[in-house]
Amino acid sequence: MTRSVLALFLLVFAACSPGPMGSVSRTLVAASNMRHPPFSSWGPDGTAVGTEVDLVEEAARELGWRVTWVERPFAELLPAIEKGEIDVAVSTIGITPERQGRVAFSRPYDETQIVALVRNDDAAPDSLEELSEARIGADEVTTAYPAARARWPSAILVGRSADGLTWPQMLDQRRIDAFVVDASDQQRLEAQSGIPMRRIAEALSAEYFGVALRRGEDDLRAALNRVIAHSPR
Repeated sequence: MTRSVLALFLLVFAACSPGPMGSVSRTLVAASNMRHPPFSSWGPDGTAVGTEVDLVEEAARELGWRVTWVERPFAELLPAIEKGEIDVAVSTIGITPERQGRVAFSRPYDETQIVALVRNDDAAPDSLEELSEARIGADEVTTAYPAARARWPSAILVGRSADGLTWPQMLDQRRIDAFVVDASDQQRLEAQSGIPMRRIAEALSAEYFGVALRRGEDDLRAALNRVIAHSPR
């Protein structure tokens, strides 16, 4: 065997060598809307940071893979997985039977509650029962919407404002009586809007966050589950 042929053979062999878990090295395309610190967001230097980012990157390292992060609107995350445009998605994505029918999920890595936020004044409702026929803000692409519909069949569910107002702004302007979100979003929304809000004590339901990924990615799912199992909650 000549040296040139031997060099070519070694190059091909190195390129096809399996990673630590026996999988060929690859670049994993991961997506988030990058608006959910401390879960996933862009850091000051432009790199992805957060607990969700750490989970995905640790699982990729275990498999000997690299990760490229891209930003996608929340509503586009699961469709992008279904189309094969991305491999995994995070963004505090709640695990539901409907979503499990579309993509695969890791085991839950965090638990939260779906809650109702109201104005912080004496006239605001104190219980979920008082909102049974109210105007409730709920985003149709999130798990908040079906939770609100199930809890208040007679309520008027209001979608995102066409003029770009946020839920806190719509609440402050009395366009809605309350809005429904993950409990983990309350502090962020208050900080961003500067509008004081109050959370009704009773939650609508529990919610479990998972990493969404393409079906058939068994090695990746197993790696994610191992990392999650050893991560402090």
